[in-house]
Amino acid sequence: MVRCVDARSGELVSMRIAALHDTEVTLIDPRGGSQGRRVPYTAIEPPEQAEVIDARPGAPRPKQPEAPPRKPGRADFKRGDKVAFEDKYLRRQVGVIVRINQLTASIDCDSGESWRVGFHLLRHIVDI
Repeated sequence: MVRCVDARSGELVSMRIAALHDTEVTLIDPRGGSQGRRVPYTAIEPPEQAEVIDARPGAPRPKQPEAPPRKPGRADFKRGDKVAFEDKYLRRQVGVIVRINQLTASIDCDSGESWRVGFHLLRHIVDI
């Protein structure tokens, strides 16, 4: 069931989806009395999640996708943190954050090189 604007009355009415097309959907009035009418997808309002009715009762429900892991941001790092990242040659670099910039962190690496690296590429290193 979806809601769409009735052209005659100008009100939102509940209709049942009969067929899906490339740019339109065919809707049927569940109260009867009218044949299917084709309306563009932009003219319908999808139902709320609680209103969705499974057309095949007893069928297994699809698994909800897990939320992707949160990428680290600027707030997750501070000056002096020991971090690791993969450089542009896919070599692992380990170093210490010497400066926090707006979009990147400046890292002094153990190899003597300095890098500016985006926060989403950094991983914390724990010294034991």
